[in-house]
Amino acid sequence: MSTVATGSPVAELASCVSGLVGADLDDRHSSDIGEDLVGIRRQIDRLEAEFIRRLSIFERRRGFAADGAASMVAWLRSRCGLAAGGAAGRAEVAHELPSLPEANRLFRDGLIGLDHARVLARTVTEVGPGAAATVGDELVERARSQDPTQLREVSRRMRFVVDPEGATSAYRRMHERRYVNLSQTFDGVFSLDGVLDPEGGATLKTAIDALCAPVVADARTPGQRRADAIVELAHRQLGAKTLPSSGGQRPHLQLTMPAGALHADRGATPAELAGAGPIPAAVAQRIACDSALTPAIDAASGSSEAVGRTTRTIPAAVRRAVISRDRHCVFPSCDRPPEWADVHHIRHHAAGGEARVDNLVLLCRYHHTFVHERGWVVGRGADARFTVRPP
Repeated sequence: MSTVATGSPVAELASCVSGLVGADLDDRHSSDIGEDLVGIRRQIDRLEAEFIRRLSIFERRRGFAADGAASMVAWLRSRCGLAAGGAAGRAEVAHELPSLPEANRLFRDGLIGLDHARVLARTVTEVGPGAAATVGDELVERARSQDPTQLREVSRRMRFVVDPEGATSAYRRMHERRYVNLSQTFDGVFSLDGVLDPEGGATLKTAIDALCAPVVADARTPGQRRADAIVELAHRQLGAKTLPSSGGQRPHLQLTMPAGALHADRGATPAELAGAGPIPAAVAQRIACDSALTPAIDAASGSSEAVGRTTRTIPAAVRRAVISRDRHCVFPSCDRPPEWADVHHIRHHAAGGEARVDNLVLLCRYHHTFVHERGWVVGRGADARFTVRPP
């Protein structure tokens, strides 16, 4: 454990911090505390600048090697408790920010923060000290008035001006880094992660944003709405029937649903969704509510199956009539159009419900789950209008 010599500047700093930590705030007005926060943040930024000034000298003298560390970043991680990104970022600022003397001065005076300094240092790394110096004055001026995220956007644009070849190469490298992983976890959920280049990311984000607006009384988090939007994109693409076929069949969800699962019999063999595994009876019934069914009946010998002709649970003409009548999801205040919706059996066909217009109703896919998986009930009132009751 390192010690601080009594009377040293760092010891005096520690004493000041101790006094700050021990201050009684109960009687302080919130506006005064707000001013404290601004002042403390400025001093933290000045301390970060001083930390990096000393870091630069320490690295130049290879003090980390004398202490047994393989690199400056490794020393910062082990001795100062910094994460890899924080250690590398501070090391980069120590290397590159001196190329922009005015930015370095502002940093030491607490007029810009560490995050600003990291953006400026990264710009020097990307375009080189000479090119950075040509736009340094403008970058520094932007750093005075913009937050680090805005400054990074300005820096990226300037890179295309001062180093177009390097910017193009960097873009190509970003494209090469693209990947998407979709894997099923032990408990059955799917984990999605990946990296897209700017064009791919903007394309996907634009499509998701168009589909993830909240509905009335929407309890979903923004992350859940985005997840539903991605699934909605897949629903629409599958429904468009424009994807390449495989083995003579268009891509589709394949649900195997024994009669016991269809009727939610206790102890029955569960329904299976190809590529996902067993699913609850309520989910299977929702999927089967508006789909194309291919009956497969066990032969008497049990050695083969007799496969019937594929038919839709909702004939096309009936679907058009339901859409013409309902126009949108019938849940209160929900105006999602038919493109977002399934046709739901008020009395499920597993219970003998028929695909007649008076037994069918339009529900957006979000609210369709309310009925099958959450116990909400769709019915008709005395005036023949649809009613929705919570469980």
